[in-house]
Amino acid sequence: MSPRGVLERLADLERRVRHVYLSLGDHAAFSAEVRFFWNCMAEDERHHLAILERSAGLLDLMPSPPQVSEERLKRIEEIVTAAETAIRQPEIRSDDAFRHALNLEGSELNSLDEAWFQGFRPTLRLLLQAMTPEEEIHVRRLVEAIHTFSTDKALHEQAAMLWTTYQQQHSGTFKMPPATWRE
Repeated sequence: MSPRGVLERLADLERRVRHVYLSLGDHAAFSAEVRFFWNCMAEDERHHLAILERSAGLLDLMPSPPQVSEERLKRIEEIVTAAETAIRQPEIRSDDAFRHALNLEGSELNSLDEAWFQGFRPTLRLLLQAMTPEEEIHVRRLVEAIHTFSTDKALHEQAAMLWTTYQQQHSGTFKMPPATWRE
């Protein structure tokens, strides 16, 4: 797949994830605090999308575009499609919405975005990454929202696992989640 083709697919997936979060932010059955959380998640996705779109003008400066398999993109698309289908249900429960968000944020989409930026020369890559919202804040926001707004222990465990996996992938060291996350 060409670099432009990869970029278009990534941007489309980010748009769709943003739409999922925006739709959840408009869900009248959720409390104002939960809707605010979903709108914050959508805003983070808007920033991710904007940086990806800006990188389109820099394709000539990408010496090693990421190689992305069609199977990998299809796996991510299935997760996004499942979330899109779920949010169309008028009576979606907050815990179900959180579960889908964990699947979205735990999918390979974020790692593909990272791989995309890694394809640029170091100086340009650092500039693009500096412009993106902090992924750690985005993931932490989701984990903290689950621990704040859900009483489902399995969901808490899944959120803590996402956080631990994120920390291991990005810092190379294991960090314990805050003590308030433990039951």
